[in-house]
Amino acid sequence: MNAHRGWPPLIVAFAEIIGDGAALKMIAAFGGTTIYIPKTPRLNSRLVSAIGAASALALAARFGGEDLEIPNGAAMRSKKLMIARMAGSNAQIARATGTTRRYVRRVKNRGYRGLDPRQRELFKP
Repeated sequence: MNAHRGWPPLIVAFAEIIGDGAALKMIAAFGGTTIYIPKTPRLNSRLVSAIGAASALALAARFGGEDLEIPNGAAMRSKKLMIARMAGSNAQIARATGTTRRYVRRVKNRGYRGLDPRQRELFKP
């Protein structure tokens, strides 16, 4: 199963560089807006505050000097759907989605699928 199925391409790129948790934090902090990624992020910047210094430096190495329009994650709004599609341990998924291990376990045990099988996904890659 592809852990990033249904994610916007830019967020997939972020996840590959800084990890799923930091990529989701980018959506939470900046989704639906345009953000400038500085070539050298400052420690007191909004970017560093949102995702941490190490992640900001990693993004700057790839996207430094660019204005990026951050998707608002409309296709990812359902945490249950995200959890059902993510790979990794329950603890890793809980940290990445801002939930608890217990909640992740409950969602996975119930086999949440999110969509009526008669419907297509809106943002299927």
